[in-house]
Amino acid sequence: MKFFKIIFLIITLVCIFSCTKVSQNEIAIRVNKIPLPTQLYPYPDFWTQGVLKGTITGGQFTYYLPFIQKIYKLDISPKILKLGESIEIRENKFEKCLRIKTSDGNNLYLNVSVRYRPYNFMAERIILNIRENSIDDFLEPLSVSAVREVISTYTTDQLIDSERFSSSMKKTRIKLNKKIQRFGFEVVSVNI
Repeated sequence: MKFFKIIFLIITLVCIFSCTKVSQNEIAIRVNKIPLPTQLYPYPDFWTQGVLKGTITGGQFTYYLPFIQKIYKLDISPKILKLGESIEIRENKFEKCLRIKTSDGNNLYLNVSVRYRPYNFMAERIILNIRENSIDDFLEPLSVSAVREVISTYTTDQLIDSERFSSSMKKTRIKLNKKIQRFGFEVVSVNI
């Protein structure tokens, strides 16, 4: 009788810890951690290592097999990425600034922020490619190079002009979108 109580307790704990809730602003995928031979099982899509078919949308409960599978979640709400290095602006006040050399040779220190969001339909690719890494660490070099490519073609006087400045931000957003769309992200805006 004691043996059955222990087995019942173990099964209950496995059931409790084998489901999770995906919040409204998240998408998740279920990934097999242990590769198993597909020839031995009648359901190869279920047991092979990698992503199981389909994504789990927000607001749903999902199950997984502990120790065999893992749930990876991706927050799909828009995020802000600040570019540059921390520079002391005033005494004991630091801000992230990006140094850009304009076409007339001047160095500009700009507070640049990129607002981006992941595409819902590419969640599997994003999670598998950037699974353990920070998305910001992945996107920052691409964003810095796009901003520098566009801003460095203007002179300082041209950037002070509000019309040219807004057109340069639009060009930067378009160039950055071309660079990161294949990875599953969309740039909403670039602000300086």
